[in-house]
Amino acid sequence: MIPCKLQTLQICASAELAALSEVVACLDGSMILGANANKDCWNGFSYWLVNPQERFEFRSDENAPFGKLENVFSRYSIETDCADLGPGMFTGGWAGYFSYDLKNFIEKLPASAVDDLKLPLIKLAFYDRFIVFDHARGVFVLVVLDIPGQKISAQNKLDELKKIIDSASCKNFSAVNACQQTYPSAMN
Repeated sequence: MIPCKLQTLQICASAELAALSEVVACLDGSMILGANANKDCWNGFSYWLVNPQERFEFRSDENAPFGKLENVFSRYSIETDCADLGPGMFTGGWAGYFSYDLKNFIEKLPASAVDDLKLPLIKLAFYDRFIVFDHARGVFVLVVLDIPGQKISAQNKLDELKKIIDSASCKNFSAVNACQQTYPSAMN
C-alpha cells in the first residue's frame, strides 16, 4: 500500500465558482462536485478535482468487478491529520461513478436493457490534487497528496492549483484563454 501524506493550503481568492468550473471543465479527467452557492450542498463544500494520478474502468464484458475494485482500493492509504480540513471534507483518493447495471453482478434480474452507449459500469479516478471551496468560511483550500516516488512534488501540485485559481480570478475572464494559459497541452 502506498502511503499518501495530505497537505493543504488555505487561500483567499477572488475566483467566482462558475469561472473556476469553466476552467476545470476543459481539463482532461477533471471532476466537479457541488460548485454552486448552495451552502448545504456536499456538506457545505464544493470540489474541483484535476489531473488524476490513476484511472480505473470496468465494462460489462469483464468479470469479477468487486475483486478488481478491492485491488484498486488497496493501492493507497491517506494520512488525514490536517488542521485545515473542515468536518466531512473529502481528503482525496478515488472518485467517480458506479452504474445501476452493476446490479447484474450482484443478483439475477431480468436484463432487458440494451447496452447501446457502451459506458463503463464503473469509472473512477484517483485524485491527488484538487481545490475545495468551504462555503461556511468563504475560503478556498488547496489539497494535495504527497505520494512517495512520484515525479511531481507536493509543492508543484500546490503551484498548479494556484495557477488554476488565478486563471479563474482574472478580471477579464475567458474560459478558453484561462485553459490555454493553465494547461496549453490540454487545448491542442
